[in-house]
Amino acid sequence: MKYHLRNLVVSLLIVLTTWGCAHDKNKSATSHKAVQMPLVINIDGDGSLAIAKQPCPADQFSSRLAKLPDSRVRPVVIEADERAPHSKVKEVMDACKTAGFQQVSLKSVK
Repeated sequence: MKYHLRNLVVSLLIVLTTWGCAHDKNKSATSHKAVQMPLVINIDGDGSLAIAKQPCPADQFSSRLAKLPDSRVRPVVIEADERAPHSKVKEVMDACKTAGFQQVSLKSVK
């Protein structure tokens, strides 16, 4: 009886240890994704731009985007005023694509 109980306890320890290691790997992978906060780009009604709440002249926009790290994994949210010129929104989206950002979403703001 003691022999069977000991085997059961050892088996449970092996299973729990293996599950715990796999669980930790998945946890670190998801926590890495959670660290990536979206980059917010604002387009005002007059077409003026801001990157992460910092005003940005239109002629410097593409170069500033290109200098940002993690462009392949960092999501971008473009918050465009509903009065913003559509051509400006398209320019911003194209600049994000050129800079290497792969996850770009658009949000209309009143």
